Amino acid sequence: MINNSIYIILTIIFGVVSLVSLAVVLKIIWPYRDELAGRIEEEDTPDNKTEMLKHVILENRLKRKLSDISTGKLRFLKNFIRYTVRMFQKIYSQILEKEKSYRILFERMKLEKKGYKEKQEIVEKKLEEISETQSSPDDEKEDIEQKYLEILAIDPKNIEAYEGLGEYYFQVGNINDAQEVYEYLIKLIPDKVDYYLDLSKCLEYQGRWEEAYNILERAYKIEPKNPKIIDKLIQTAIMMNDKAIAKKYLKDLKTVNPENKKIDEYKERIKQIKNK
Repeated sequence: MINNSIYIILTIIFGVVSLVSLAVVLKIIWPYRDELAGRIEEEDTPDNKTEMLKHVILENRLKRKLSDISTGKLRFLKNFIRYTVRMFQKIYSQILEKEKSYRILFERMKLEKKGYKEKQEIVEKKLEEISETQSSPDDEKEDIEQKYLEILAIDPKNIEAYEGLGEYYFQVGNINDAQEVYEYLIKLIPDKVDYYLDLSKCLEYQGRWEEAYNILERAYKIEPKNPKIIDKLIQTAIMMNDKAIAKKYLKDLKTVNPENKKIDEYKERIKQIKNK
């Protein structure tokens, strides 16, 4: 948008300058118009026409060269403007990131002077604000991340904030950050299988099926009779084209949840896997 605006402005300036130049030239030659007309009639001879043709050819050649130079300059100018705009956009985004980190640091410094009860009240208030924002239009959800980070600045191990932040990152497609959040939650609470499921979802989204399978296996060791984990293991094994693993966990699913409506579907999908 910026590049197009600059190009339009340059075009308008060039047009105005051309019109002014034409007006000046006409003003200069207008008093001599009769004399020039007579001169043109004198030059209307075969020899003069040949000379004039040569002159026109040379003039056109010169114009082409000047045009090439002008085009090159204009191209250079457009590239320079494009580069400058990108550079300023990058600097601006870095400034915003710095401003955000300084704001969080400033909030943390202010909160350090407050008591535990006061801090918890602030955390609860911010969580309520986030809950209200969840049902708002998308353009009002941009500060959700900021609110979660402010909560974590007050309480660095607030589980609810980490869970909400991980879910928010996944919803907006920021999969890498969501993955980091769930990895950290597993470190904080290593026996909660929901975090393993959420982490495997991030890995599956990236097509990293074997890593997702390894994470689900860790969850399975914690809760070997959890049908949700077994179901995910079957799906992941099918995506890995591993018939043996898929059949193994399908057997488990029949044991822990024999009424599961997906059992027949999984049987058919496993049959289609070619033996390795």
